[in-house]
Amino acid sequence: MLGIELEPFSYSEQMEPFSRQELPQVYSKYQQEFRLQTPYEALSHELRETLRDPLQLWLLAKTFQQRAIPEHVKVSTLIEQYVHTLLQREERRFLEQQLVPLMVREGHYSNVITEAELDAAGGALYELVYSEQVLSNGQQMNRPFLNVCDADILVLQEQRIAFKYERFYEYFAGKRIASLSEIHTDRYAFYLGLIQETTRIPFLWGAVRNALVEEAKKPGSETILQLCRTPQQRVKEMMVSVLTQFGLETPKPTEEILENLLPREKVATEWRKGQQLLGKSPRTTDLVSRNAGRIAIEVACNLGICRILQRGALHTDQSLRTESVRYSYNLWQRDHARGFIILEELARQAVHGLLPNTLALESTFGFSAVIFFEHYQDRSILPRLQSIWRGIIAALLHLREENSHQKGLIQTFLRERIFSFVFGIAFRLMREIPANDIFDTYNLEAFFHLSTEEKSLYRRLVCYMNISDSYAIEQMKGDYFQALKKNNLLFIVVTVVGLVARSCHTPLSFLALLKELFDESKSDPATFIYLGQITWVLENILNRNILSGDPILDEIFTFFVEAVETSQEYYIRDPTSLSHPASEAPQALFLGPYTLHYHNKTGIVKTTLLEMRI
Repeated sequence: MLGIELEPFSYSEQMEPFSRQELPQVYSKYQQEFRLQTPYEALSHELRETLRDPLQLWLLAKTFQQRAIPEHVKVSTLIEQYVHTLLQREERRFLEQQLVPLMVREGHYSNVITEAELDAAGGALYELVYSEQVLSNGQQMNRPFLNVCDADILVLQEQRIAFKYERFYEYFAGKRIASLSEIHTDRYAFYLGLIQETTRIPFLWGAVRNALVEEAKKPGSETILQLCRTPQQRVKEMMVSVLTQFGLETPKPTEEILENLLPREKVATEWRKGQQLLGKSPRTTDLVSRNAGRIAIEVACNLGICRILQRGALHTDQSLRTESVRYSYNLWQRDHARGFIILEELARQAVHGLLPNTLALESTFGFSAVIFFEHYQDRSILPRLQSIWRGIIAALLHLREENSHQKGLIQTFLRERIFSFVFGIAFRLMREIPANDIFDTYNLEAFFHLSTEEKSLYRRLVCYMNISDSYAIEQMKGDYFQALKKNNLLFIVVTVVGLVARSCHTPLSFLALLKELFDESKSDPATFIYLGQITWVLENILNRNILSGDPILDEIFTFFVEAVETSQEYYIRDPTSLSHPASEAPQALFLGPYTLHYHNKTGIVKTTLLEMRI
């Protein structure tokens, strides 16, 4: 009638929410169907986000049909409001005290009730479900059950009773589990057993979570704190979910729990900061406390609690600092403003006082580095990062003219320790980069342990990048032949950049050397990588000719075609011959430029090479 199916529908965790563009139209149809008195424009932003969930929208529409929607609606109470609106007291008691206990009881956790279980329950429960006998008050015996079904809470299918929607089960089963926990003197053991049961009974997860949310509402609940200190991944995931949901309902009590899980560290005195600068290893946290801290950090990210994330980033335990930086970045992705609040506070802590706080400096460096490398082209972000780091560098490295010689020595020592510290972080970050990334950390570290002769070769290769200077041809030629044998990222970079610069400047006079280097690269598997690098040099020459409007030189074009064909030939013979971290698809290396330049030069696209490779 309205163009959309309002009900029934089957809820599942995979249900797609309405988009922000769809929601106004969908809400309009619900408003018409249920005669809601509140226009879409009057809904708060928070409520609109809630109503993107199809079930939440349906629950709200059914609960407040023919009425105005309150300004503040708690997601956690929507089902409760719905149940109290559509069911009478005796119907709720029948559901909660007679039916739900058949699904959930000590040692028995199910989401359906069978006929056999109804029979075994006794007390004429079977008749209360199936009997249509009319009582003296004129009402059918099973009328309460039918009313619960009419409210779309329960369904009767194939002689089995089940909840129509999963979240109804989670609500009522959660209440039942919370009730069962009251009779246990050791509620920690009770809930720990249930969390472990969820691996075998997945649908129990939401019910246990809801029960634990109720447990968290008890002031100073030791059960919640004990579970957060249990070093089991399944328990950690549950407690993150519990505290996140609890925090959406009651932020302040949740913050108090998180502060308990991640206690404030001692003030970073100048003495402690001095020990850090001297390389004294900070203490590590025990496994139990570390697990609690990780839960606090993840929940703080989910709820946008900057204070807890800042506290984690200043923790003496390195793993907690790393965790806090990671989740601070997750928060920054959702909310730049809050993320920058954390980063700027860490930057302030890093340079506050006489000596730098290396823990804060490490977290600031890691956090800003992740932002930079992921968003290095975003002009709205880079100025903010630059401003933060200008302040840090100015505070750390600024020298006053009136400084005495003694103060100058101290500042020189501080600079050296800071640079050493920053390089240490950089290498640690690169070690965490996946192995297929362009950075080969081990080769990079090996670069700093080169022999004196190798360092001299590297300096000369760097000089060759300057085309305005002239060098002895034989020396340059010999150096480039030596460079072919250095399979190191930094050697490859300066070698190739130098070849590109000089070849583009004087292509014909440099062509002979390129051909000799290419032939030399074919002689040893260790130098095969330069087959692709020299081909790339030739591609740059051709690209420069096109951009400048100059004609493509026949000699360069012919050699480029030969180089591409040779590179592909070597790849077919040995797929590792062109392997390099920067080459994501060596099987297609240079086929795009090859096709472009071949067509520009000859007007032909179809070649033997392309037919073979395609």
